Amino acid sequence: MYLPDKLVKPLSSKIDWCEPNYVVSTNIAEFWNTLSNIPMLVIPLILIYLYKDYSLKVLHCRFVNIVWALLVLTAIGSTYFHATLSLLGLFVDEIGILWMGFAMLGMWLPGVYLPEYFNKNRYHYHVLMIAGAITSTILGLIKPQINHIFLFFFLIPTLKVAKGQLSRHTSPEFQRLCKRGLVTLAFALVSWVCDRFICSFWLQIHFPYLHAIWHVLIAIATYQLGVCCSYSYALHSSPKTNPTLQFWKLAGSRFIGLCLQGWKSQPILFSFNQIYTYFFI
Repeated sequence: MYLPDKLVKPLSSKIDWCEPNYVVSTNIAEFWNTLSNIPMLVIPLILIYLYKDYSLKVLHCRFVNIVWALLVLTAIGSTYFHATLSLLGLFVDEIGILWMGFAMLGMWLPGVYLPEYFNKNRYHYHVLMIAGAITSTILGLIKPQINHIFLFFFLIPTLKVAKGQLSRHTSPEFQRLCKRGLVTLAFALVSWVCDRFICSFWLQIHFPYLHAIWHVLIAIATYQLGVCCSYSYALHSSPKTNPTLQFWKLAGSRFIGLCLQGWKSQPILFSFNQIYTYFFI
């Protein structure tokens, strides 16, 4: 398939982040901004495996792994974009984020925030979210600046749902994970804003890497809040499955791994309460 040079040509994007171009490598425009996408690529790939039972047990969540797959797509798009700073890379990066946001809203938004009609017809709500994703994609193609408005739009339902769920769930495990996710999100947003708007300062102190830090933090925050949403939705839509928060140990490590939404009937991979005082992603 032929693509216009304007789309694939390196540096064809009008957006250029603070990290100087082609300094570390002559083949990669923003080396550290490219490399920092690794957590966003690895974490959802692991979660796709860990959530295989979730898709079978939780009502209306047969295609739950679409959420994690779209996070992988976002990581690939972001890697391509920062490696080339091409217009096509920017489009793939931002569209992946848009579709992932709509997928998370469609999959896990609690029924309490929806009209009664969509509570009774969850399939129709899914169709509405797909229509929203398609519409935002078309508008983004026509006027790319609109993408940033759509991207930050997802902060509104995220904060509203998080606030509501924190008041509804008294589980200390849920409280800790959700609050940790919100704090990580806040630091990620600060990193993004600082890199975007006060780049000259970071260049002066020779630390133009805030956008790379944003990549790592937003990957962790998305995963943490995604697990919280999946747990909360399973608790309300399929309570008989006895959902619980568990911890998956990485390569047998005691303190490094991933939290996930599991089941009380399932052997506990590692007790959440045993590791909450330690740092883990």
